[in-house]
Amino acid sequence: MNIKLFTASAANIINTANYKKMHIPFFQRQYVWTEENWEEFFNAFLEEKTPYIGSIIVKQLQLSNQNLEVDVIDGQQRLTTLSILIKALYDGLSIEDRKTAHEKILPIFYSSKDVLSKDYTLKLNHSRLDKADFEIVMSFKYINKEKFIANKTGIIGCYNYFFNRISSLKLENYQKFLNMFLKLTNTDFCYMVLIQLSSEADEQTIFDTLNTTGVMLTASDTIKNVIYKTLGKMYEDEDFLESQEKLIKFYVKTWENVFESESNKEYWNSILVTGRFNRTYLEFFLYCYGVLSGIYTSYDNKINDLSNVYKAYLKKVSTSNELEEFLLRMVDYAQTFKNGFKYGVNNKYYTYKRDDVLDRLLQFLYITDTTSVYPYVIKILYDYKNDSHEMNVQLHKLEKMLVSNHLTTNSTKTKNYNKLVMSLISDPSKIDIELADIKNNKNYNLLKKPSNKVANMYLFWIELYKRRDQKKDINLLPYNYTLEHIMPKKWKKNWKEYPSIKHSDGTEYGMLEKADIRDKAVRSIGNMTLLKSKLNSRISNAPYSEKRSKIEEYVSLELNKDLLKNYPEWSENEIYNREKELIKCIEECFLYDNIDDNDHMSYINKEKAISEYENTYVEKISKFDKVDATDITSREYFDFMSKPDIVRFLSIQGINVHKAFNRSKCREVNHKEFFLNPQKRHLTQDWSMALFDQYNNSLYYLEIPAYSLKSVDDDPNGLTLKPNDSNKVDLYINTETMIERKSNIDFSEFVIKVFKIEFF
Repeated sequence: MNIKLFTASAANIINTANYKKMHIPFFQRQYVWTEENWEEFFNAFLEEKTPYIGSIIVKQLQLSNQNLEVDVIDGQQRLTTLSILIKALYDGLSIEDRKTAHEKILPIFYSSKDVLSKDYTLKLNHSRLDKADFEIVMSFKYINKEKFIANKTGIIGCYNYFFNRISSLKLENYQKFLNMFLKLTNTDFCYMVLIQLSSEADEQTIFDTLNTTGVMLTASDTIKNVIYKTLGKMYEDEDFLESQEKLIKFYVKTWENVFESESNKEYWNSILVTGRFNRTYLEFFLYCYGVLSGIYTSYDNKINDLSNVYKAYLKKVSTSNELEEFLLRMVDYAQTFKNGFKYGVNNKYYTYKRDDVLDRLLQFLYITDTTSVYPYVIKILYDYKNDSHEMNVQLHKLEKMLVSNHLTTNSTKTKNYNKLVMSLISDPSKIDIELADIKNNKNYNLLKKPSNKVANMYLFWIELYKRRDQKKDINLLPYNYTLEHIMPKKWKKNWKEYPSIKHSDGTEYGMLEKADIRDKAVRSIGNMTLLKSKLNSRISNAPYSEKRSKIEEYVSLELNKDLLKNYPEWSENEIYNREKELIKCIEECFLYDNIDDNDHMSYINKEKAISEYENTYVEKISKFDKVDATDITSREYFDFMSKPDIVRFLSIQGINVHKAFNRSKCREVNHKEFFLNPQKRHLTQDWSMALFDQYNNSLYYLEIPAYSLKSVDDDPNGLTLKPNDSNKVDLYINTETMIERKSNIDFSEFVIKVFKIEFF
């Protein structure tokens, strides 16, 4: 590797090795130094000792007929800051001193001697995003300081900071200020090392191993650099200038338009808390995309290894087409991420709707810090971006799995979903297996001591759920309520009376035992409610009789209406009774489907179906117990038995139907066909049917795997669509042969079970 080292002075920092141009590559980050950095940088030059501010890495460009241009690989923030400092010093000189200094400063920054002409160019060719501001600041033409004097950020903010500091120095001691300028323009004033790489050198290796000063590169900065450097190298078999133009166009089309445009950059620079770390949305998205692309596996990598993961992937990419497709897919996913992931949901003033499935799920992930699930959420949003209903169905499946696991866990730690998410990304249908397993082994036991933020979340959604049947607008409830413990944590002063608690042998619990039970009860969600504002400590620790009157001020909340109505007294027994009620509300709120669609069935577990509907079934069945099978009333029975009734019946038999579900009955005794019009989208989903032959007292249950059948739109021999509605399929299935009349497709292979209905 060809490397040259230079000790560089301020005077010839850019002129070292006779560079004609120093390019800051277009894909490098914007100028990000802040006042803290500027202050440290400025003060370094006020010290008596010669300051050292690190190394600059440049790479020689392969240009025809000349070798005097380089790319700045590392150090652009310091080069930019130094240039602005020298220019601010120059602008602060007196008119006479400026005339003297003019010839000294010109060769440092400009490639033309006639800097007043329109043809002069800056030697430091800044990156595209900062180019305009840098050229304004470095111009020798009149600078309208009033136009940007208020700017305190970026390149113009840097100039303003230095110029203001210089002005104060000038008033105090002009000679000190002048000496500072002379030092910076003196060729003997060395403060840095310049590393020049040959055009063939691998700059990334050196770049990654250096400890540089200033603001460290983020993972997203590093990933962007290495991606477009790699793509640039793949283009190098073409003409250099043409390849550079091609690279810039592709960069603008992908990274710049999506992540760095004025309309997008605020979002991507916003902070998301993930575990113990604060990360920008961009960095977190790159993690998610790494998982979705299969280049990042959570069980092999850590999020801190993100840049190394992308570098390892890029080493395996063999063609520019492959990398371009990777980037195009990345920005496509990024748009989905931005459209779906609203950072407002983490704001306490964000307003929720009860049926906002995505917002509810995002809040759950945020509150419970379930970071590993985010990539799968993006996949759902991406795969179903043109089908909002199915998107909500899949999001709700995920929500049910997460909440169920959260309610059944015995610790405050969330389940490690890394491997499961990887599995779901490759095969989304596996979530149905997870849900079935949860349902079969369900033993909900909400944590007796949930964290305050988790309890607050559950109570908030319970409140929205309790409002579901009200006519008033429920869509304006902000997430800004305060959690209150009804029995206070400091209960010993005003809550001395204990309930009678006995051991199995009939002996009374001791005082210490009762105190321990009470301490646990205090931390139960049954002991918590939401208030609009925090009660003062006197009221908060007061007896229940006194506290009730204060809670009455918050009766606008259904939670508190129920509390005051149902619980005139408050002790351990009331706490655990209310806990059971709240768990039931959580189940109903989160675990049962509330997505409005005629073809979408309620989530009903076997135990609940038996306990809640058994008496109703006995009542209905008895009405038709002795009716002849050919009697018209047997057909009426099927009309009486609604779609949810059929689902419940099947649930009792141990069958849980798919979300895409249809029922039908035999049309008439002389025309034995099942007639139904399922949604066309069912063909792309796992799909269930219940077909009732009322003349033979038989119920056929069918399951059709996704994509097993096609419509005539996709296959001339496929299923016919309804004449007046192309979104529905027209089915006429023979009750004896199970062959569909119009397409001649045999449905018998999809029959899972046949029930003989004996009670007719």
